[in-house]
Amino acid sequence: MYDPSHQDKKNWLRSVMDYAPEAPLTCPLNMKIIFKFKRPKSHYGTGRNKKIMKNKAPVYMTKTPDIDNLIKFYLDAMNGIFFEDDRQIIRIESEKLYINDVESLSTGGVDIQLFNAEYIIPEGGTDYIIPEGGTDYIIPEGGTDYIIPEGGTDYIIPDMQDIGQI
Repeated sequence: MYDPSHQDKKNWLRSVMDYAPEAPLTCPLNMKIIFKFKRPKSHYGTGRNKKIMKNKAPVYMTKTPDIDNLIKFYLDAMNGIFFEDDRQIIRIESEKLYINDVESLSTGGVDIQLFNAEYIIPEGGTDYIIPEGGTDYIIPEGGTDYIIPEGGTDYIIPDMQDIGQI
């Protein structure tokens, strides 16, 4: 089947392969994925106000690309490398955000976190309980912090710098 984004997926995957697990994950997974977009110049003033966001600038990124298409791109790219199959993803939390720093050099990006869905959060609690023999796979927001729980392994996917290729 023809996939017009095949080369873009290969390029992105090549940029994050250093962070892939030795073998694809086999457990049920929760995913958190945040897409970050640079605000267009039209969201800012002009002249001496060019670094000041207009009051009428939208809070939410509601333009294309659609969030479901973005999610599918990354699920397809990670399939067979980070996890055996995207059918293992049982929950996805996602959002599209604007980067609010006008001086940021970033053109946008994506933060991806994968969590073993077999973790249990006790009622009223906030800490994960790792079942015996459980392993923690986390891709932290920002892709820079290493969190390695006792006996666990950590996989990090750094910020993607060119979301415009999607």
